[in-house]
Amino acid sequence: MAFELFTAGEIRGITRLPAQTIRRYVNDFSEFFSEPARIPTKGRRFNGQDIKTLLIIRNMKSTHAGNDKILATLQDKNQLANTARFEELNAVKILSAAREDLKQARQEITAFQTVRGMEYLAARETKHLVNKFEKSLAQRDEMPDIIKRLDGIENAFKRLLFELNFERENKPFLAKVLGL
Repeated sequence: MAFELFTAGEIRGITRLPAQTIRRYVNDFSEFFSEPARIPTKGRRFNGQDIKTLLIIRNMKSTHAGNDKILATLQDKNQLANTARFEELNAVKILSAAREDLKQARQEITAFQTVRGMEYLAARETKHLVNKFEKSLAQRDEMPDIIKRLDGIENAFKRLLFELNFERENKPFLAKVLGL
């Protein structure tokens, strides 16, 4: 039967212990760890029992238990079995909390993606409106030139009308004067 072995990095994630602390625990209580966990040159590999042992040591250290008390606990098979059951229940609680955290994280990611999508649409619409406004400003800036040109055309047209009107009204007089 093959047992699953975990890398030191995976163990850090499972136990939430720094690498130095894991190495120290393995060195201080080496007789309770498997051979792959004790050999650092090949890259430490931990089995399920090694994980339980690390969790027991971690919890006892958190209550300020000394190495002697930890050794006695690890040596007492009945105590170890009871502690392992406690650790298993604790691991289930941790797993349940991690699942809830994951669920919450997924919800936050979905909300974030929704907000990002809305921000993208708002940014795109804002860019469109800014472009429209800039074109409007450019057209407004061109308006004085257009008005001047229209004024020039209007003045030329008025002069032409005036000349035509003048010529029509004064045609008999001009014909007499010019001998036409």
